[in-house]
Amino acid sequence: MSASEIRRRYLEFFERNGHKRQPSSDIVPKNDSTLLFTNAGMVPFKQYFKRPDTAPFKQVTTVQKCGQTPRHHTFFEMLGNFSFGAYGKREIIHMAWRFITEELQLPQEKLRVTVHTTDQEAYAIWRDEIKLDPLRIVRLGDEDNFWSMGAGEGPCGLSSEIFWDTGNPRYTEHDEERWLEFWNLVFMENYRDANRRAKQAGCAVRSSGSLVTLQKGETDPLTHKRVIADHLRTSAFLISEGVYPGNTGRGYVLRRIIRRAVRAGRLLGITGPILPTIYPSLEQAMGAAYPELTERRQAILNVLAAEENAFLGTLGKGMALLEGIFTADRSNKTVSARDTFVLYDTHGFPADLTEIIARDHGWAVDVRGFEEMQRESRQRNKASWKQGAAEGGEASELEAVRMAWQEDVGVASRFSGYRFDPESDIMEETAKVVTFRALANGDGVAVIDPCPFYAAGGGQVADWGSGRTHEFTVSDAQRLSDGRATILYLPSADASLLKPGTTVTASVDTGRRLGSAVHHTATHLLHAALRQVLGASVLQAGSQVEPGSLRFDFSSAPVTQTQLTEIADIVNQAALKNALVRVKEMPLAEAKAHEKYNEKAVRVVEIAGHSLELCGGTHVLTTGNVFPFQIVSEGSAWLQKQLTYATATAAMEDKAQKLQLGQRAAIADAERWRQIAAENLRAFTRTVDFAGTPVAIHVLPDARLVKARVEHLCNAEPPSVHLAVLGRAGVHAGRLLAEVFKVLPGRGGGQGAIAQGQFRDPVDAELLLFE
Repeated sequence: MSASEIRRRYLEFFERNGHKRQPSSDIVPKNDSTLLFTNAGMVPFKQYFKRPDTAPFKQVTTVQKCGQTPRHHTFFEMLGNFSFGAYGKREIIHMAWRFITEELQLPQEKLRVTVHTTDQEAYAIWRDEIKLDPLRIVRLGDEDNFWSMGAGEGPCGLSSEIFWDTGNPRYTEHDEERWLEFWNLVFMENYRDANRRAKQAGCAVRSSGSLVTLQKGETDPLTHKRVIADHLRTSAFLISEGVYPGNTGRGYVLRRIIRRAVRAGRLLGITGPILPTIYPSLEQAMGAAYPELTERRQAILNVLAAEENAFLGTLGKGMALLEGIFTADRSNKTVSARDTFVLYDTHGFPADLTEIIARDHGWAVDVRGFEEMQRESRQRNKASWKQGAAEGGEASELEAVRMAWQEDVGVASRFSGYRFDPESDIMEETAKVVTFRALANGDGVAVIDPCPFYAAGGGQVADWGSGRTHEFTVSDAQRLSDGRATILYLPSADASLLKPGTTVTASVDTGRRLGSAVHHTATHLLHAALRQVLGASVLQAGSQVEPGSLRFDFSSAPVTQTQLTEIADIVNQAALKNALVRVKEMPLAEAKAHEKYNEKAVRVVEIAGHSLELCGGTHVLTTGNVFPFQIVSEGSAWLQKQLTYATATAAMEDKAQKLQLGQRAAIADAERWRQIAAENLRAFTRTVDFAGTPVAIHVLPDARLVKARVEHLCNAEPPSVHLAVLGRAGVHAGRLLAEVFKVLPGRGGGQGAIAQGQFRDPVDAELLLFE
């Protein structure tokens, strides 16, 4: 039976039994800093195990992509069915057994189960209702049949596991090594408090099985071919989610996985490209279940090919170094521990490959000495980390507070910052202090509700601000891992003024918020432009949105200067259209987003005719704020590009600096803009004649921008009066509008850059251009 057939049967079986099918979450966990990779089907449901009453569905079934397992697989699929108060121990045991013996038709004589030594109920169900031979029911203790969400507070409970007899002739039926666990039933009927005391709770139950272990031959020792296939799956899925080879974290894991697969191919005698060559087979086998393998094919192939070629260079260098060792000293024919470690640590040359090559030359390797050097290196790194942690006591204290509040379900706040006009001079919220904690250094952290401060996320930096009625300053804002509250960092906070329940007036730094909003909207336009110029295979790998600039990381083939210019032009053209930026909520399926296991409406940002993305960030109301958009710098590492852009004043200052330095590229760019302005210049006059005529004043930092804005307003705006002004020192749109209303009575106001209002009486006016 194929994996796709098992996957299909499993989901359909539990759907027939009242479960809601949900798609797989990503291998890279969202909002969970405790995990490098999703390693179990229950990971996306953590918050519902803690609070079953908040689950949108009471019965759910999934096939979850997972990374890493003790059985040497780096990728597997976890079949899971979950209940949040809908049913209990009896029902979940019966459903699991029916699927295994009726749907999959696995013979009962090849199965056995384990239960906790104290779980009389589960034992009786297996013996009396399932009719399993008592000799095939094994009682075990907490180490094997008790489950909890880590060592801290949270749901926990007894479990029952189902094992398959591999029939391995090296072991008897009584040897543990002969039996392979492939199904786990967890009865989360208790809740463990911070003091590790468990109490009855009746939380939830879950059962799960590993898809790969049900396939014939998976219990055999891993061969080189299996290593290649397994690691290709993991690599492809990680790359499809924006993980790229690197020297730290997930990137380092990916790099090691790809290199191990390439090494396995070399040991099979394969000398040409391996992973890109066999990728079509993976796509054919799993593309229907996971369409991202097809949608992002080219990006995946680009990264696999680049990393494989890079590793071949490493292999060549390592081989040359080893040849030097072999010819330098033939006395003891042993590659020293130090040489092996230098090859491994400095050049990335695997130690096991050193052993194989040495053996082919009749040499040995000081493996014991190498392992000792590895241990010493890890200890040094660990000591360095501990020293850093000790020196950064503030960070450790903050993490302790974060963990405590994460476990306290009463710590929650609503984000109210979306309701503000991004160009408003005032963004204030009346809120209550939910909780406050003073830190040893005199600072403090707090949660207020509602909270107008945007917490760092989605690449966008946090808001800053202050308290107007109770003096405090906000210098950072971070979300709890489940997103239910925003933690504010308050330098030199006065605990006596911020007691829980205190009403405060919180004020957001409007300049910082507007700058971030401008650059977040620019990020969406940039992403769309990149895909338009470079193709749909472009994958975003990260971004940094700040008040004065943005950085956008993505994967692609090499990008030419001509393409970069075209990308910037597309963004600027979209900006000059002054298109509306619409934010709306829509069902998950309609948004085609990947915020898994949550059917409530998701937030979608749409720039008409240009971009549609799921996004929780802040944005401007129209794209005109993004103009002008300029590439400031471009860099790359392998196939991952890092482009830095700036908009508005920051871009013009940078352009001016380049002009002063006499850089030819900048001069040519400036001339290009002058030509565009000259070509588009026309008579900027028209007459309007109706009551309540709208009027707007625009203050722009460059004469070319004034002309470009006027051209846009002539073509795009309804009958109205616009004053486009060159923003020399002292020019303030709001004050200038007030002067206009002294001549032509009306009402309105605004900020330094733009002001809007309406005339009181009918007017005849020209669209004016001031320079």
